[in-house]
Amino acid sequence: MSLSQMRSFVVHHRLVFALFLSTLTTTGYAQAIRARPSISVGPKPALVILGSLTIAASPTSASFTLVSGGVSNAPSVTITTSWLVVGLGSDPLDIYGYFTSPTAALQNTASFLIPSSAVFGQVTGTAGIVSSYTAFTQTTPQASASGLHLASTTQAFLVLGIGSQTNTLSLKINLSGQPQLPAGSYTGTLMLQAVVN
Repeated sequence: MSLSQMRSFVVHHRLVFALFLSTLTTTGYAQAIRARPSISVGPKPALVILGSLTIAASPTSASFTLVSGGVSNAPSVTITTSWLVVGLGSDPLDIYGYFTSPTAALQNTASFLIPSSAVFGQVTGTAGIVSSYTAFTQTTPQASASGLHLASTTQAFLVLGIGSQTNTLSLKINLSGQPQLPAGSYTGTLMLQAVVN
């Protein structure tokens, strides 16, 4: 990896949600599962000798009740972002959460959809910028993705920069503005991305 490639880090992390609508009631269940992140690196000239950036989400699974025509609360997700940099500089660190399709954040096998506009997030912790529940409808660094800019801070380092930050992402799914969904299993993936520019 060249020196210019070490400057900009992008780390992705996935949370998979599985929602189940009961055939006998208007409630359902969901599960979140952590998947391995993929890492891509882009060029930006600066003095960085070595560096790493990681993002992790916990819990790796959770269950919650989905309310047909109402609002359901999902368990909170703890997002931990860690870095180790040998170099000189001061850089913004941004964390995003997004769905790859704005119209299909979650869907069942019969192609019934829950859009990202029905999924809401709120962030607490270091540099959290979504203080009230907000729909996943913002623009993100990923083309055509629909999400939220969750946290933003500037990290400074001289010779050795090592640190971490923790954020808590609380999630809600609001189906009150959605058409009546049939009972079944709904799944989707919430991507988490940490970016240092």
